[in-house]
Amino acid sequence: MLIINYKQIETVYKKRSFIDFTSIEEYEKYFLFECSERLVGITIYYDRNGKINEIPSIDHFPELKNYEIWLGSIVEGQQFKPKFLGHEVGRNFAQACHTLMCKKFLNDTEITNSMKDKMAIAGHWNYNPKQLTYQGRKLHWSERNANLNNYSI
Repeated sequence: MLIINYKQIETVYKKRSFIDFTSIEEYEKYFLFECSERLVGITIYYDRNGKINEIPSIDHFPELKNYEIWLGSIVEGQQFKPKFLGHEVGRNFAQACHTLMCKKFLNDTEITNSMKDKMAIAGHWNYNPKQLTYQGRKLHWSERNANLNNYSI
């Protein structure tokens, strides 16, 4: 469970005023939607009036949603072009990321194990399922989000 309040969102918005949102209300809506897609369970949100809102995680079951999965554009202060990793279906974005990254890991392991070089070993898995990052770069469901420079949860 995540507990956040309007002031936290406002602080991030003010620090990142150059990003692609026309108002704090637009950013607030985006941020809360991202919480519901990325996190399992309920997010407790105290809005600008102090009203408590429960934001459940999205669940597209039984009709699974097909997601694009993009690698974000910033890691450790360095700027990269977003990279498209693939499509995957899931009950929410987090599940789609887990599935795609597991498939990629198994595929990479199979390729490594089939190499004739006896020195070849399976590499380290650079996926963080709690943060939804790969190689230190945040995963996103669109190229636009990947270009927002990771300024969200």
